[in-house]
Amino acid sequence: MKKWRPLALLSALCLTVGFSACGETTEGTEELHIAITAPTETVYPYVENAKEYLLATRGEDVGRYLTGIKDSAQDIVIEWTCSLSNVSGYRVEYYSKADKSDLKRVEVSAEKTSLAVRNLYKGAKYQVSVSALVNGAVQETGKSSFETTDLGPRVMSVDGIYNVRDLGGYTTESGKTSTQGLIYRGGALTPYGPYDSNLSADGMATMARDMQIKTELDLRGYGEESGYLTESPIPDATLKYIQVGGYASAFSMKNNFKEVFSFFADIDNYPIYMHCTGGADRTGTVSFLLNALIGVSETDLIHDYEFTSFSVYGQRNSIDGTEFGGMFQAFYTRLKSFEGETLSEKTESYMLSIGVTQEEIDSIRAIMLGE
Repeated sequence: MKKWRPLALLSALCLTVGFSACGETTEGTEELHIAITAPTETVYPYVENAKEYLLATRGEDVGRYLTGIKDSAQDIVIEWTCSLSNVSGYRVEYYSKADKSDLKRVEVSAEKTSLAVRNLYKGAKYQVSVSALVNGAVQETGKSSFETTDLGPRVMSVDGIYNVRDLGGYTTESGKTSTQGLIYRGGALTPYGPYDSNLSADGMATMARDMQIKTELDLRGYGEESGYLTESPIPDATLKYIQVGGYASAFSMKNNFKEVFSFFADIDNYPIYMHCTGGADRTGTVSFLLNALIGVSETDLIHDYEFTSFSVYGQRNSIDGTEFGGMFQAFYTRLKSFEGETLSEKTESYMLSIGVTQEEIDSIRAIMLGE
């Protein structure tokens, strides 16, 4: 039988309980009292049927996956266990950037062992820590990590409105990934018709503080379905109207679309929240053209267009024979008729044809690709 010398026995005991011989917590030892139990794998911040649609074969009918939901956004829940006594609360921190510039810190009561988080970057690895607090001081910290999927759009949850998502986060034909947090698309911020959209105080805070929206771009005309608003409900944001139509209007309303793309060429306007009523047709057309210009794949372009289907604003199907499907097909066929080898080149030719300058096109690409 192996004999333990007193010093060796003391060292072994210290490692077991996670303390050094001096009584200080050792770095890298197993946490015995607090542990993060979820998430433990790649997470999808949208509903399950949207995930199934995105994983399906290219060209799949989006109508097969719809369940009449109001919105696709889904919170990610961080969960933990703790056996420490006298805990007065927990401090949860999470971030994805090396410089921790996106770090979020939330404190919850001792009765809670979970926290729902939202609006995470897509295709990112998050570092998570949960600290047990005793009288406001950190007693012990558990650490973990998880990844967010890069599949589909970055879906955003903004209280009171629907169909919000980030235009960024897509891999382009150049191998570069478009920057997240610059252009957001979505539905109207104020009520219209049968839709109960109405940006709440919490939603205003999300758009101003987290999304840092500088400009609200309304693609409807002044007074059209918007109550003659002159100010944005987003705190400190500027309201800009540029009236456009959807689909084939991109080829007939040349001056209007030219103005839109010139607007996106100016870095001083960013971050931008772009919408019409549902963020589906007019917004969808502009979004499609912007992402096509920078070389986003056809699959991702179609998915981003059809993702409106998982919202209160109804199905947008690129392959069926409905009104919207037919208009989309006509628009896409016309776009592909422009000069160029790739869809990116064809979209550039289209923009040049309506008066957008080469300098503006280069600026849009540089901004969206973080250059």
